[in-house]
Order: sequence, then C-alpha cells, then structure tokens
Amino acid sequence: MRWFSIFAVIFFTFALTGCFEDDSATLRLKIIARALIDGKPVENSSVMEITWSHSSLNLIGKGGATYAKGEAVVLDLGQRGKVFILPWMNSPDGSFGQYYEVALPQSIGIKNRIAKFDSDDFAKLRNLKTGREFTPNYRFSMVDRDFKPFMVTLRDPADPATVTEVTKENFAKLFGEGASFKGVTIKITDEPVTSGVTMKALPLLKDRKRIWSQRPRNLARLQLPPMSERPLNWRMGPSLFFAFGNY
Repeated sequence: MRWFSIFAVIFFTFALTGCFEDDSATLRLKIIARALIDGKPVENSSVMEITWSHSSLNLIGKGGATYAKGEAVVLDLGQRGKVFILPWMNSPDGSFGQYYEVALPQSIGIKNRIAKFDSDDFAKLRNLKTGREFTPNYRFSMVDRDFKPFMVTLRDPADPATVTEVTKENFAKLFGEGASFKGVTIKITDEPVTSGVTMKALPLLKDRKRIWSQRPRNLARLQLPPMSERPLNWRMGPSLFFAFGNY
C-alpha cells in the first residue's frame, strides 16, 4: 500500500505539471531587426528559445503548451533613440498575445493550432535547419490582416508615460528624416539565449515597483473605454519587454 501511495503521488505530480508529453520541439530563434539611417544599415538581434509541447495527460490543461525564454530586440539608432521589438503582438481587442510562439509555426506552413499539433507538425519544427532565415508571419483567422511583433520607443527613457508605438509608417516621423524600418526576420540558431541587454538599454525596467499605468485615479473601472481604445501607457507594463514569465 505504501508503494502504491508513493506511485500515485508521483503520477499525479507529473500529470499536474504536464510532464507526460506526447511530443515536443525546442528551437532557438535569432530575431533580427533591420533599419536604414541615412542609407546606412543598422541591425540588432536577440536570441529566444521556444518549446512547443503537447500532452494528453495534463489535469490542469490538456492540449498544447509553449514555454519561451528571451527578451526584446533593442534596435539602437544612436542619438535618434532606441526601438524595442517586443516578443508580443497587439491583438485586435487591444490586449497583447505571444507572437513568435504562434507566428513561427504558421510561417513554415503549419496550419494547426498549437493545441492540435500532430506528429508531423512537431517534426516540421524539429527539422528546421540551423541557419535558415525567414520572415515571420501570423494571420489571425477572424481578422483580415497580418500581425507583426509590437514595437515601441520611449520618448523619455525615464518616463513610462512616454511609451509610443512604432510602425513602419511612422518610423521617419519618430526618428527623423532618413530613417526607415526594413523589417524583422527569424533565423534558426544555436547561439545562447539573450539576457540582460534590454534591462541595460532601458534601466527603468529594473524598478519592479514602478507603476506604468497612468490611468487617472478618479476614473472608475466602469468608466474605462474598451481595451483597444485605451492609451498605450494604460495597457503596457515592463513584462512585455520579455518572453512570458521571464520578467
């Protein structure tokens, strides 16, 4: 009876933590951001590691799961400022969703949702060769547009209220004449995961007690506009500069 009890504890511990995986794949991705400043190329990168897994024996959430390590790409434009390419996308409702975890599979032709990955889908991920480079793409089925990683800059790096969305269209307006954004690519790599670069570029992130949201105190929750209509500094926080669970 004692051994049965021990076995039962071990079994349920593994089941609760999702350790009985049917299949999984782990890749390291070099996220490369490129721009032109007065005709001269600027390039910076960050390495993430992502694991996709599927478990049919997980008591707290059967199906697919992802785990990522890494942080934003810091595109350093010198005296013109810095652009932070976040590992998140801005969803249609104004919330933020993990980007590369869903964009990479779709970019290589996997049509199933993560929860529905089959053995062929995991094999496609595992068979990606080191050095292969491609443009990430994610199309949300209910919205007729492609999603890209969300990009921001802080007009005042010490003040989170100055966070501003960066797009290809407003790049020159934000960073001056002669500045243009060329895009983001993913390269399969075996390089170590990036750590500490984003904190160094934006020391504000080190202050974990700093409140980013600047929602007026006299504005009741019921008076708040829909998420998609709220100012960016109401919706953002320091954790978005890192992969989920890495801040």
